[in-house]
Amino acid sequence: MSLTKVPPYVTTGELGDILGVQAWRIVRLFELGAQSEPQRIGGRRLIPRSMIPEIVDALRNRGWLAESAEVSPRPPDPAPRQLGSIHRDEVLPLREAARRMGWADKLRDKRQGGTTP
Repeated sequence: MSLTKVPPYVTTGELGDILGVQAWRIVRLFELGAQSEPQRIGGRRLIPRSMIPEIVDALRNRGWLAESAEVSPRPPDPAPRQLGSIHRDEVLPLREAARRMGWADKLRDKRQGGTTP
């Protein structure tokens, strides 16, 4: 198991993704006292990289992780989305939305053309 590409601290959800198990199983290890409780920030457990091998062993001892399971490093981040529908991913003020869509220039040109005698 190579942990060199794993960040120094991971949350239970991130560790679940890395190990390929459901996050609740990792949480249960802490709740039952099978693992010492890591520090928390903002209500989230920050699991240090050095604790991951112990968690892997505890999961395998409970049968929640296969002996032959490969532990993969953190999955790659998804590619950033291209500007498609601005309403799908974020809420923007109307002026910013108009600027991004190019409407601001069109409206300004139309106003300038309409006000000239």
